[in-house]
Amino acid sequence: HTSLHFDRAHETPSEFDAPLRNVFVQLSGTKKFLLYKPIHHEALLQQPRKSKDQPQHVSGIPLQELLDLEEGNHTLVDVEQKSPGFSAAHKERFEVILSPGVALYIPPWWWHRSATLGKDNLAVNCWAEGGA
Repeated sequence: HTSLHFDRAHETPSEFDAPLRNVFVQLSGTKKFLLYKPIHHEALLQQPRKSKDQPQHVSGIPLQELLDLEEGNHTLVDVEQKSPGFSAAHKERFEVILSPGVALYIPPWWWHRSATLGKDNLAVNCWAEGGA
């Protein structure tokens, strides 16, 4: 499965792709990815689904809470109260900045979220079944 992404000032909630392998290639613009180890699965999934239509591979932690944390409007303690274990996940996360021509491989079960940096971004994303 392959997708072409054209984004302007776009942020995604935390999610994982399983059992899929994910390759993300930045074609133009810049994008930031935050990656969380699979051992933090429960902390990221912790909150109950708001509706039966909410995808199961998307974190129950609202994106706005994570953005507020990054901007200093929330503390780790605030998020930890609602999602026990998130503090460890946050401290052990990886941050990757993709520029044009750079690819990122995201193994199955790795949580990730992304944000465009700048105005226009173009990228291609490919998923395939299989092991890590």
